[in-house]
Amino acid sequence: MELKVETWPIERLVEYARNPRKNDEQVERMKAAIKEFGFRIPVVAKSDGTLVDGHLRLKAARALGLKEIPVALADELTETQVKAFRLLANQSANWAEWDSDLLKLEIEELEADGFDCEMIGFDEETLEDTGSAFLQVEGEEEGNAEYQAFVDKFKPKLTTDDCYTPPKVYEAVADWVAKEYHLDRSTFVRPFKPGGDYQSEDYAGKVVVDNPPFSIMSQIEDWFTERGIRFFLFAPHLTLFNPRDLCFIVCGADVVYENGAKVNTSFVTNLNEVNRFELRPDLTEAIESAQEGDKNKLPKFELPDEIFTSSRMTPYMELRVPKSACQFTRDLDGLKEIGKSLYGNGFFIAKAEALAKAEALAKAEALAKAEALAKAEALAKAEAAKSHKIVLSEREREIVEKLG
Repeated sequence: MELKVETWPIERLVEYARNPRKNDEQVERMKAAIKEFGFRIPVVAKSDGTLVDGHLRLKAARALGLKEIPVALADELTETQVKAFRLLANQSANWAEWDSDLLKLEIEELEADGFDCEMIGFDEETLEDTGSAFLQVEGEEEGNAEYQAFVDKFKPKLTTDDCYTPPKVYEAVADWVAKEYHLDRSTFVRPFKPGGDYQSEDYAGKVVVDNPPFSIMSQIEDWFTERGIRFFLFAPHLTLFNPRDLCFIVCGADVVYENGAKVNTSFVTNLNEVNRFELRPDLTEAIESAQEGDKNKLPKFELPDEIFTSSRMTPYMELRVPKSACQFTRDLDGLKEIGKSLYGNGFFIAKAEALAKAEALAKAEALAKAEALAKAEALAKAEAAKSHKIVLSEREREIVEKLG
């Protein structure tokens, strides 16, 4: 799907107060670029006007007195993704190096045509060391392939429900909801389609069981509640709770979505009017079982002790095998019989070395377990030392006493 770009009044946009990019000295250069080429690269923002990327372009546009500029919407991004995107959009310019010969050829042709190359960050001094002295201007990085590839990851087709939630996970959740609340699955509706408008759906007699954009979760909960629409929604686990009159299903299942992202997921619903929150390991188990079935498990083989492969070594394992006691092999007859091969090649080793290998492996495993235990104990002590025990105030104790 195409990235959604709109034209906004410039006063609707609000700069991010903690933008770490220092660019005031580059405003004049960006103004010159906009005059020369036009406003070719949209800024990125949320619907509330918060700027995600393009602070320098916005400053230059204001300095030029522009009334409107193009804006690419990023409502589907979570706040965490926005922070990461803002940094990466600027940092990605450093991912590649210049081919000095080709760059100089391009500059020479521009200068031959009478173009002022200082406007785009190149002068004679810069060209003497193109790899390190190139003056970066926010927005120039947005033309490279790495930037575009990153942007593509966050287009609506990758962050809305129908093509984002793994089908088996959705089926497991929907089956659980139908059984838990005695509902007919034929009444379930999924309004959060790529490019769709959930507010235009027909919800008569329907129950929403879907994975909404987390960035507008509060807006969605309020909209459904105001209209009496029943729902069971995926929700971010760490920011699950809010003061709304809803039931929070604390699940904390790691859902691996189709773009490879692993998101700790719980749920929120208005189908339960009795409990404020529930811890439901049965739902967690259903989700994990659904994902387990999607894993491509490789068959495991128990190789003879007289065979050594690099995959069979572990940390702390010490072993020395002389040349006379081993012979290289690419395969085993037993594996050939079942149509398999010896991954990574290996060695036949003498019986004495096979025994030494077994002893080294046992010793290494014991050392690894001992170190893991020591690390866990040290970490627990460190965390305990850093922790600050919070006690309830008198006001809060009075609240607790009145509950129940």
